[in-house]
Amino acid sequence: MVTFFLFGHIIFSVLFFLNFVSLLKKIVKNKEANINILLGILLSFLIAYSNIIIAGH
Repeated sequence: MVTFFLFGHIIFSVLFFLNFVSLLKKIVKNKEANINILLGILLSFLIAYSNIIIAGH
């Protein structure tokens, strides 16, 4: 059961990271992107990462 949860969190974190990288590439291409959008993405990334850590422990 523990290994199942760990495996799920690893898959989730990898998918989230790939999605995050693709969003960053779009922001870099669009140089007129709003700073608030970038801050929102970073905040959501931190929240998701902290949730993974809390659920992992």
